[in-house]
Amino acid sequence: MERNVSAQVAVAEAPITGLVPANPVVTAVAEKLRWKPSTLIARVKEALPAVVEQQMYLTVCEDFRIHPETMATLLEAFRGFARPLEAIDAVSRPVGRDLIVNRLDIVSEKVEWALAILDKDRDHLTEIQMSAKHVAVLVNCYGEHSEVIVDTLISEASMIAESIGWDNISENAMCGVLFTMLVEFIEAAESPNPITGEEIADRVVDFMIRKLSSPNKDEDEEKEEGDEE
Repeated sequence: MERNVSAQVAVAEAPITGLVPANPVVTAVAEKLRWKPSTLIARVKEALPAVVEQQMYLTVCEDFRIHPETMATLLEAFRGFARPLEAIDAVSRPVGRDLIVNRLDIVSEKVEWALAILDKDRDHLTEIQMSAKHVAVLVNCYGEHSEVIVDTLISEASMIAESIGWDNISENAMCGVLFTMLVEFIEAAESPNPITGEEIADRVVDFMIRKLSSPNKDEDEEKEEGDEE
């Protein structure tokens, strides 16, 4: 009997970690987003049905302000569409000689890099933001170097606009153009085997200046080849 009472006390004193209104983390995240706890719970369950991913969301929201739908977009990009994260993904597994991987750690690290860019509380990114999809493409390609690339584009946006004669475009609008072009740059694979984030950023800037300075260059070349034939 005494043992049962002790067990009941232990359960009563255990911290509440689930996606329920009684969880203080749920209340804190809802307050940060200016939502009701019930609204937060409903949207998290809809966007992130897996319990592990719900817990991951609550954890990152202690430091970042992010909607559950945005988290879902990042997770789909980093873990793939095959299946959501599960508890078993926290187990490290050998995949080759002297190589051990942990799926949960890999995805979590990418999420952390992405959130550093998407963080809405950072002063220089308050009004200049990339979409979650574009950030995911960038992080999947350049990993830990991604933030350096974004910071470089933000700092050199005015210079790029001036170099191509776009004098009347705002810095925010120019950054939007550059962020959109990042996907094109990555698909063009113009920066194989990068050494540093700064090197990648320099190549990105050069690529964008070339493309924006002569947007119809490829079409003109194809037309000339056709005329010669």
